[in-house]
Amino acid sequence: EGYARQRRGNGDQSTIDFGFARVPRQEKESMVRGVFDSVAGSYDVMNDLMSAGAHRLWKDYLVHSVLRPHAGSRHLDVAGGTGDVARRVLDAARVQEAAQGNEG
Repeated sequence: EGYARQRRGNGDQSTIDFGFARVPRQEKESMVRGVFDSVAGSYDVMNDLMSAGAHRLWKDYLVHSVLRPHAGSRHLDVAGGTGDVARRVLDAARVQEAAQGNEG
């Protein structure tokens, strides 16, 4: 009952859902940032432990075999967590750019 009432809200547009609670709308962004900041430092380590390091191989495969970035290419990182895939894409594009520069 309490949870259902909380999920329905009270029609007050100045509050918004945050987990199982209603919070002031203007505070939610900083609260989400706080949650992310509290786990970001251990996020990749946690992935290493849960996947036995395989997540790094998957990300390398994604970048080098699926996305195959090159100089001048554009990529949009959506919900990229710590941004490690975006960094891999950027690094791969820079390597390609340097290789093209050495060919000319």
